[in-house]
Amino acid sequence: MAQKDIKPLESFAKTEDGWRLAAYHYPRRTERDPVIMIHGLGTNRYDMDFPFVRLSLAKYLHRRGYDVWNIELRGAGKSQPASIWRRMGGAVRPSWNFDDHVFSDIPTFVKHIEAQTGRSSFHWIGHSLGGSLIYAAVQTLGNQIARSAVTIASAMNSKAKP
Repeated sequence: MAQKDIKPLESFAKTEDGWRLAAYHYPRRTERDPVIMIHGLGTNRYDMDFPFVRLSLAKYLHRRGYDVWNIELRGAGKSQPASIWRRMGGAVRPSWNFDDHVFSDIPTFVKHIEAQTGRSSFHWIGHSLGGSLIYAAVQTLGNQIARSAVTIASAMNSKAKP
């Protein structure tokens, strides 16, 4: 039986440093805490929401009754700096780093999703960089933001072995 394709609702959250970050929401009225999905380095929302219904983790979780938020970090997909001059500069060389994701992007998304859902605890799923950001989010925002967390192919630390 073919599965019906659904489209997420698109919204944007603005960071204090002027980035317009994209979020893709598969809404579901539920008592469960929402799921926040974070893509890996060099990818975008399609990392967690492949266009084919049967291959989309976001759509799978939505079909199972979860309220799903698939986010795009700065520089990925439709997440862009507000100013045209900053966009042009970023095309040559990224002007952000891991700390910008930790201290700006993730808190911005948390506030945005809290405002939309009224929830302050989330299930987190992160691939690669996205998983590392979950570790950092729990450290910086506190344990209460994570009802659960799943990381896929994410580094546990950044220490190199000799």
